Amino acid sequence: MYLDCLWDDWNTEKLASHDVTIEEFEEAVLVARRIVRSTSTNRPGCFAHVRGRLLRCVWEEIDESTIYPITAFEVEQ
Repeated sequence: MYLDCLWDDWNTEKLASHDVTIEEFEEAVLVARRIVRSTSTNRPGCFAHVRGRLLRCVWEEIDESTIYPITAFEVEQ
């Protein structure tokens, strides 16, 4: 799947505001079984169980191996 995530202050702060770490986001993307599209923005993303939490991650595709994380948050199971 993807090999690189582009991180900056904006997206790291966005994840932190939802109590999600960079490591959790990257792990979720690596273990995700399929890509789903956001119904509101049509951006790619995934749902994945990471460290006992179900995370919803959303990103923009930069190229075949690079993504720009947009957000992630825990979903009630």
